Amino acid sequence: PDHVEFLLSNSTFVKKISHSSRDLRPGNIVGSFNGTDIFDGHGDIPNEPTRFPELFAIHEASLWDENVERLVEATNGIVPRGNPFAPTSIQRELLLAAPDRARRALTSPAFAVLEREFRDRIATRRGDILKAANLDNVNLRGDAIERLLVDGRRGHALGDFETMIDGFQLVVDIKTKLLDRSSAPKAYNVDKALEFMSRPASVLAFLMVGINAVEGHVSAKLLPVLETSLLDVTAVRHQWASRASRGTTQLSGDFHRAAAVGYVPVVDEEKAQKFIERLLAL
Repeated sequence: PDHVEFLLSNSTFVKKISHSSRDLRPGNIVGSFNGTDIFDGHGDIPNEPTRFPELFAIHEASLWDENVERLVEATNGIVPRGNPFAPTSIQRELLLAAPDRARRALTSPAFAVLEREFRDRIATRRGDILKAANLDNVNLRGDAIERLLVDGRRGHALGDFETMIDGFQLVVDIKTKLLDRSSAPKAYNVDKALEFMSRPASVLAFLMVGINAVEGHVSAKLLPVLETSLLDVTAVRHQWASRASRGTTQLSGDFHRAAAVGYVPVVDEEKAQKFIERLLAL
């Protein structure tokens, strides 16, 4: 009665649809929501107009289908499909060995060769990449750039490219960052990542692509997801995941620090193991 609030309330920032919306289904988007059904923020970012650009960048990195599944569960009390990944004792050992695999892959000659191949492809397609960078929709922009770098082939459910190098099963997910804009891209589904990293030769990596459209510059760095600087900016977001999931991870803060000139990437095995144990405990 005494003030007006402005809140960002798209599919990412709504907790649930009103309980009267009993026909809400993934293929039937109906219903309404109350003001109390809107999240009041994201982490330490409050839901207020001055922070809308940051919050909308988070929304752009979210998947519509996952948001709808979460809203349907929250609204109708539907029993979630599946269960969180439950590793066997052998899988757990392989998971805790993932940092060692990441460290060895990072220092392998073939890893460096693959990174150079990506950089060479970026150099030859720089004009097309810069053109794609002008797309306003972050998902369309990311998809267009990914197709330019992997010839339209999607290599794995977790990433955009899959290959065997030096005996490692390497899956690479391409993360694009416009250096003049704030963003907090979604990283990976925790359960899917844990399941993949519980395989004997698995290494999950990001190709971090930085674009400076003003200067016409595009940079790239290939890094295991367990690389130390990436762990520093990887946060788990569970509140927007379905109940049958440990949640998803998100890159926040200066997540392109690892791509800075002169930075020497490293995998701190003890730190990475503790990170994996935290994920398993979710």
